[in-house]
Amino acid sequence: GINAEYGGIILACVPLCYIIVCPVAGKLLDRFSAKTMLLLSTGFLGAVTFACAALGLISNNTVFIAVLIVLRLIQGANGGMIDVIAFAITAKIYPNNIALTTSIIETSLNLAVAVSPFLGGVFYEAGGFYLSFVVTAAAVTAVLIGSVFGVTDVDTKRDEEGGNLMSVLKDWMVWFPAWHSAACMILFNFYIPILSPYVQAAFNEGPTFAGFALLINTAGICITAPFLGHAMDRLNPYVFMFLSAFLLPGCYLFLGPAPFLMGVMPASKVQLVVTLAFIGVLVPLGCYPGLLIMFDIY
Repeated sequence: GINAEYGGIILACVPLCYIIVCPVAGKLLDRFSAKTMLLLSTGFLGAVTFACAALGLISNNTVFIAVLIVLRLIQGANGGMIDVIAFAITAKIYPNNIALTTSIIETSLNLAVAVSPFLGGVFYEAGGFYLSFVVTAAAVTAVLIGSVFGVTDVDTKRDEEGGNLMSVLKDWMVWFPAWHSAACMILFNFYIPILSPYVQAAFNEGPTFAGFALLINTAGICITAPFLGHAMDRLNPYVFMFLSAFLLPGCYLFLGPAPFLMGVMPASKVQLVVTLAFIGVLVPLGCYPGLLIMFDIY
């Protein structure tokens, strides 16, 4: 009884909170222990996920959506905190390998994104709404326990010569790599909502093939990101930004029956999958150099 518009709102809650929370998390790291913040955020994330398991008890759609949006906002806020803290800790521990450590974190996230829909479907079929969230919350709890003993508490407070939040936001040298990274992520996510209907219309294929194509796309990121990160720590990051600025948009010329190639190169499933794999390789090529540049400035 819930239409697609509400589904989109629910999905948008997490990235919306990321946008709001990430700058705040960076500011809080100037005041509080990184490990303490990480443990608190992970604990809240686990508690909220456990709470999601009880949503199946709500029969009223309006109440269900309202509660779910609130819980998803809290999940997004804690997820944003965890991401910022993880990057800050690894940057302090490995200051000469920022791109490599960032690529490893991003590879882990993309592996989770690739595998979680399949596992969620398995648990949902086995035990419904309740089991899916209970298993996820149990996994978060295991991560929390591991973090207590396995995460090093480092000083993430900014140096005296470092700028405050407002001075950083006013610096155009920060916005250039930030917007470039944002553009790469837009190009990376642009086709995801339309991929399934596209393969249905173009190739008469269902969601299974669309899921396979996205899996190849994610595999492109996971396989190449650590190697690209290793290279970026040793070469000029602007070179990688320059390459991605041309190559990533260029891939869209081959993503399906593009107007520029109509009658020259007919759309095919192989072309689609190979292009998505190349996009997966090029996304870290454009996103990670921005982090290196900003860490170098501040």
